[in-house]
Amino acid sequence: MTPPDHIGKYVDLNLVGFGTYGSVYSAWDPDLDRYVAIKVMNAQFSQDEGAAARFQSEARFMARVDQHPNVVRVIELGEEERGLYMVMDYYSNGNLENLIRTEGRLSTERAVGFALQIAAGLSAAHDAGIVHRDIKPQNVLLDDDFVCKVSDFGVSASTDRSIYTAVGTPAYMPPEQKLGRRTDARADIYALGVTMYQMLTGGIPDELVQTEVPPDPRGQNPDIPARVVEIIFKAIELDADTRYPTIGALIDDLNSYTEVEEGGQDTERQPPEESSAKVSSNGLANTSRRTLALASMGVVGIIAVVVAIVVTVTSTGGGDGRSFTGMASGMPVKVSHLIESLSATTVEIPSKTVKVFVPEGSAPLNTKLIIEEILPESLPPLPAGLIPTKRSFEVSLVSEDNEDESLNDEIMVSVKFEASDVAAVQGDSSKLLIGHFKEEVGEWEELSTGVDWEARTAWAYVDSLSPFALL
Repeated sequence: MTPPDHIGKYVDLNLVGFGTYGSVYSAWDPDLDRYVAIKVMNAQFSQDEGAAARFQSEARFMARVDQHPNVVRVIELGEEERGLYMVMDYYSNGNLENLIRTEGRLSTERAVGFALQIAAGLSAAHDAGIVHRDIKPQNVLLDDDFVCKVSDFGVSASTDRSIYTAVGTPAYMPPEQKLGRRTDARADIYALGVTMYQMLTGGIPDELVQTEVPPDPRGQNPDIPARVVEIIFKAIELDADTRYPTIGALIDDLNSYTEVEEGGQDTERQPPEESSAKVSSNGLANTSRRTLALASMGVVGIIAVVVAIVVTVTSTGGGDGRSFTGMASGMPVKVSHLIESLSATTVEIPSKTVKVFVPEGSAPLNTKLIIEEILPESLPPLPAGLIPTKRSFEVSLVSEDNEDESLNDEIMVSVKFEASDVAAVQGDSSKLLIGHFKEEVGEWEELSTGVDWEARTAWAYVDSLSPFALL
């Protein structure tokens, strides 16, 4: 997806992240003479009143607490032809998830320090009557001095009404949130406890994905003090009534731990026996259960993604409604790009008709991302009623030894289509989609596809942790 030339007064846009409902760009603010971050609602939701209301609510929730030093600051909420956009401070150090991915487990001192900063931001939100509901390392940004900034209030809700919707990221959601029961600020306490576990071990165990009591984190990091383990398990109690009652109570315990540490006193206290989230006695046997933060969707081995733009049509008689067109010209093109840093990058073929956007930290270092055009006639048979365009290609990720590698996070594939494709679907975006062949089961998968008619571009997100996206 090609960035727009400008959004309002903001120029020099570069895509730095994306999601189902919106994309985030870094952009130059000529008035402030510095870079900012702009979150833009995706075009397909611009006419959705519910989506627009949620987008505006996110900005307003953030604006209620953005004077706090541990919350991302909102600069402007605006609207133009493309739809709504929100301008925020830009932080070049990325997010906490990428830091964990890069450095692995953090020291206790650093993890507790980060937890206190996140808790302070949440305390400001709770005081303002807001429950975040999606606290996780990915939603904690880091400024130039590595100060935590709570971001992404997209699924937040006001505490002045009952909250019953089951939204969020599964591995960080307490039972009551997953089940769609009444949720309050204690859901954020649970999510922060999971985040602490992740910071100190480098990953998320399967038990947390399934909302079960996880093993003792000292099985993966023996240096974690028992007092910190006690605090974590108190925060992630499965029963909300036995969790910390307020974020302030959690802050008090974290502060008391740091004060004891600074005084050089013994911190090896055991968790209380009455805790329903007892430390697992077999924690030391779970050292092989390390997973990444996004494991909530189930990790599978990743490799070559075969995708093709296809046009949904109705057969008007005779054959099965399918035909294969040749490539635009010449031999198929193959390009490769070495991932030398965790910064966001875009890889494209020379014609610029096929692009792959790799967000910050989504691909392992020193791996090679390969895009290769393939002939439509070489595709596996498509289901009846689907016709491939000229844009057929394969994306793969390999190590230095040419072994298949796994992505850390989702990537975005985008393709340019032709005027004839627009005519074929008569401007109906529901008939233009990106299809992906699932080799392990021999079936085509239709990906959720965004379409920009003006730029003649279609795009889809491929999640490395999805069982159908990367094979």
